[in-house]
Amino acid sequence: MGKGYILKVARVTKGMKCNSREVRLYHRVPSSLRKHLGKIVDHGDGWLIMRKIDKHLPKTRDYKKKVSKVYRKFKRYGVKISDIIQSGKPNKANIRVNKKRRVVLIDYANNRKHH
Repeated sequence: MGKGYILKVARVTKGMKCNSREVRLYHRVPSSLRKHLGKIVDHGDGWLIMRKIDKHLPKTRDYKKKVSKVYRKFKRYGVKISDIIQSGKPNKANIRVNKKRRVVLIDYANNRKHH
């Protein structure tokens, strides 16, 4: 989209459900968790606009620990996001680092509430 934003448009029903889950999660979690989610600035039927984050997750032990900490934080709140950690390693395709060096999830549609 330019100017630091991306547009996610669903082309199939499953994509629409994923976008809807991201929007719902973003608006329902407390700010202590929301700061780890890509910022959704607008949304509609099957689409959403997020703030773009380009910096990839560094391959350091420190960031691996940060990702695990974020994962546990969501889990304590009752949200399991399956795309954060895969096979014991951070899923770098779905994680970025913002200007504050904070771990941010850019694709968090694969989530579910658990108790």
